[in-house]
Amino acid sequence: MEKETKIVLAINGEKALYLFKRESPEYTTVEFVVGWIIGCPAIGDYVDGWASGKYFTKLADAVWYLNKKI
Repeated sequence: MEKETKIVLAINGEKALYLFKRESPEYTTVEFVVGWIIGCPAIGDYVDGWASGKYFTKLADAVWYLNKKI
């Protein structure tokens, strides 16, 4: 069975940077996601998910995307 962990690492306005880890007996993957906040999480909170997330394998790329002006 796959286990998922989602933790808020940073918040910028209505978007947040999340650590997204998937674990199963066969593999473990770690990604960084920038997505719209659902609810009112704080940095360090475990969350159920986000809206319209963009996935990254490099933390620096995710931080850049979180901070860019849209």
